[in-house]
Amino acid sequence: MKATAKAPANIALIKFWGKRDERLRLPMNNSISLNLSEASTTTTVEFDKKFSKDKLVLNGINIEGEEKERVVKHLDRGRNMSGISTKAVVSTQNNFPRGAGIASSASG
Repeated sequence: MKATAKAPANIALIKFWGKRDERLRLPMNNSISLNLSEASTTTTVEFDKKFSKDKLVLNGINIEGEEKERVVKHLDRGRNMSGISTKAVVSTQNNFPRGAGIASSASG
């Protein structure tokens, strides 16, 4: 199973100001933001029985640690809801610089 999606990054005009659920990373309040149609993230998620563990690749770099674990938690929620245990490779590519103040995590 493999799917690819492309989404625009955004810049918040009104930020959400905190989280109402830290575990799920849900915002306390709504926010208003602008999409940046030329700044985008393309993400592919592939589930395959040949994968022995989940893998996160960001802009061609294998990511480990807390950043990877946040993605794995989302994969685990999907696996639990669908009743599968298959591991996945998540590969995401931004066409703009990371850490530039543009919400790459939102587009990812």
